[in-house]
Amino acid sequence: TQAVYEEPFVVLMPIGHPLEQAEVIDSATLAQQDLLLLGPGHCFRDQVLRFCPECNRLSVTSGNMQKTLEGSSLETIRLMVATGVGVTVLPYTSVSGYAHASDLLSIRPFADPAPTRIVALAWRKSFPRQRVITLLGEAIRACPLGEAVRTL
Repeated sequence: TQAVYEEPFVVLMPIGHPLEQAEVIDSATLAQQDLLLLGPGHCFRDQVLRFCPECNRLSVTSGNMQKTLEGSSLETIRLMVATGVGVTVLPYTSVSGYAHASDLLSIRPFADPAPTRIVALAWRKSFPRQRVITLLGEAIRACPLGEAVRTL
């Protein structure tokens, strides 16, 4: 494998959501929200739940029920958030440069220590074109991935 970059997770919410008042979001605050996640079996869902295991629930807190709803793709979830169904956690690269939705969506970073993930290339040992892997890694690193992304 070849690590390419590390990116933080961010919280996406509809404009006007109460969380918009916060500069940063912590996992305890996230656990109190109606949360939209990818369905079981998606690696990003697993990464979010490792950071915020209490989000893997239907729980009752102070008489209010917080729900975890599922979507089939990050784009579907983004659209569900825009309609006010709840909030979600997304990788930074999936929201950076997404200015055309700025009138519907708001983004907040996590409080430190913020959750991150490492994106890597993986290939079979028997793959005959190692140079292609090197070039692909270099091409991805050359892309403008956003100020919060650390290339590796």
